[in-house]
Amino acid sequence: MTARHAKRPTLGRRLRNTQAASAMPKRLEGAMPLLKARLWLSEVVSEEWVLRDIGAGLRAILVADETDMARSIVRADLERWAISEEEVWELVRQNLRAEGLTPSKRQPSADDGVRLSSFDCPTWHFASSHLLLMDELVPAGLPYGVLVAVPRRSSLLYHVIEGEAALGRACLALALIAGGLFAEGPGSISDRLFWWHDGLLSPIWMAPVVDPVRGLYIAVELPDELRARLGMSEGEAVHPNACGGSLPQ
Repeated sequence: MTARHAKRPTLGRRLRNTQAASAMPKRLEGAMPLLKARLWLSEVVSEEWVLRDIGAGLRAILVADETDMARSIVRADLERWAISEEEVWELVRQNLRAEGLTPSKRQPSADDGVRLSSFDCPTWHFASSHLLLMDELVPAGLPYGVLVAVPRRSSLLYHVIEGEAALGRACLALALIAGGLFAEGPGSISDRLFWWHDGLLSPIWMAPVVDPVRGLYIAVELPDELRARLGMSEGEAVHPNACGGSLPQ
């Protein structure tokens, strides 16, 4: 995976410099190139910040990508710059496009039919924020949407759902990779899977199950709307997958 900026400071250094940061530019023109977004779980953010709820317990936080830190933008900054939230989030999308990141392709197993795409750049703090550009990363009008994981700030993984046949295997592959990246960090966000569809995000729940006949497998609970799109009847389960390892918690 490539990025225009090869090196970024560590999270620890960025946090240490937060208290000593200079004031934000007084004019919008000075702040425009700095505006980015960081993804966080909803329960660990402050309502004083400029936020966008993207669903499934995730929020995007407006930040300024300064030299040695990412500073949260507050509403007073927007008032001083005389810009609306809608306008500032469009600037964020423009700046994310300008980063020049290119998704890579991976196939965890040659025979499982699962194809994953990813932004995975350990030195770049805003790779996961390209979730805000998902409508530009995948073809328009996808009938079944996209499986998504944002395990850490430097990683975004996704799989375009083509039907029910490989969905269980895709969930398992994505969950295992995402769980490893979440544990590895830094900047861990979530080890969960999500369903992206029509600009919305919904959770997908997975849990290990021990069955006396099948043994250990992964149970996948899909959102009702996805089940309906796939033509799955009520109560019908995604085909279980044998699990030789453990599902990240």
